[in-house]
Amino acid sequence: MWQFQAKRAISALGSDVLLSSDERVDLEEKVEQEGSRLVINKIGVNMPLIESESENALLYGAWRAPGTSTPDKGSNTAIFGHRYLNIPPSKNTLFRLNEVKVGDTFEVIWQDETYTYKITEKFVVEPNQMEVLDPTDKSVVTLITCTPLFTTKQRLVVRGELVSNN
Repeated sequence: MWQFQAKRAISALGSDVLLSSDERVDLEEKVEQEGSRLVINKIGVNMPLIESESENALLYGAWRAPGTSTPDKGSNTAIFGHRYLNIPPSKNTLFRLNEVKVGDTFEVIWQDETYTYKITEKFVVEPNQMEVLDPTDKSVVTLITCTPLFTTKQRLVVRGELVSNN
């Protein structure tokens, strides 16, 4: 099941989606209520992290792929985000994700705790390479967006390992 949802997510990174008014209201309420965030200070990112069964959550911020882990449980938390829907100076975009480097850090605020991750890998995959979503032994976050800019040709993947939480 999670692989099907992940395939939908990866394809949604490049699609134009029309939302029903009910779905729009539901997603807007989730953004306001949940309080989870993805923060990458180096590139000016501070975006809502949305829990939803629908990949349309990407229209409102970062989306934790259903079926992947969560920061409090360890393993692999996969987070998708648009790169071109919003552009800087908006903080709600992964537009500049290509600028992060191995060794940089980012944070995920999850259920009132801040989890800090150190980037250990940065690479490009084809849209059908689902193994980046597989569970891991270590507590990691895998960030996924389209690349090159303004295309859906491939996926830029940035993976960070947990270094602290408080």
